Amino acid sequence: MMKLKNVFLFIILIGFFSCEKTGNNTNFNTINSIHNKVKSGFTDSTFTLLNQSENLINKQLPDSLEAENNFLLGNYYTSIKNNDSAYHYYNKAILFSKNKIQSKREINYYKKAAYQYKKTVITSTV
Repeated sequence: MMKLKNVFLFIILIGFFSCEKTGNNTNFNTINSIHNKVKSGFTDSTFTLLNQSENLINKQLPDSLEAENNFLLGNYYTSIKNNDSAYHYYNKAILFSKNKIQSKREINYYKKAAYQYKKTVITSTV
């Protein structure tokens, strides 16, 4: 009887964890889909889409999704010439780089942040 209870509890736990992973995969796929739409071109709904993906991001998903979302928000604000907000979001994107740059994408985060810094901070003080 005790073994049967343990087996039953084990099956419930496996089911619980597998359902949780499916939810994360769904969020991950939805966020990737939103990012791909935004990368294909800015539209009137770009800001809304990026806010939607920001709401889906949680601590159980990779930091790279949040970094990419911040980077895309920076691109959005650059496109509408809101330099202060663009700089803010590019900086949020580079915060996810730990001790060293891991990919070409991260290099792009730093380049955009430096360029936006030049446009926002240096040119506004001259």
